[in-house]
Amino acid sequence: MKIKIIGIGHLKDGYLREMEADYLKRLSRYAKVEVTESEDFPNRPGEEEKAMLKEWEKASRLIRPTSFLCALDPRGKELSSHELPDFLEKASIKGKGEIVFLIGGSLGLDEKARQRADYLFSLSKLTLTHGFARALLLEQLYRAFKIRAGEPYDK
Repeated sequence: MKIKIIGIGHLKDGYLREMEADYLKRLSRYAKVEVTESEDFPNRPGEEEKAMLKEWEKASRLIRPTSFLCALDPRGKELSSHELPDFLEKASIKGKGEIVFLIGGSLGLDEKARQRADYLFSLSKLTLTHGFARALLLEQLYRAFKIRAGEPYDK
């Protein structure tokens, strides 16, 4: 299984980069997981829609047409940690082996991104920073693979 995480914007905090590197290393036992950063655009008053569209257009070039696109969106469906492994399995089949998780920038996602998405996924009803959403997603993916493998996970 191949998982690509596309984050709009760049991680600036060192502790989040360290956490990301740690989970990518842990996940390498179970799947090929890569994180790609896509450019975010300036948030000027009155031009938010334009910026989100530019961000989507840039990020969409990183997504194969056959990939299963899972867009992180607060309006999406929340899954439990025990539902996530089955979801990943089904999404991988539908995406011909590749699942792409798209994390929007500070403005969120353009409507075209939501329309292209095969699934809208919410990590929480709470608003999360871009970097924290990336870290939380990686942790939950790791947990899902541990559950799928029947291995213990430290609580």
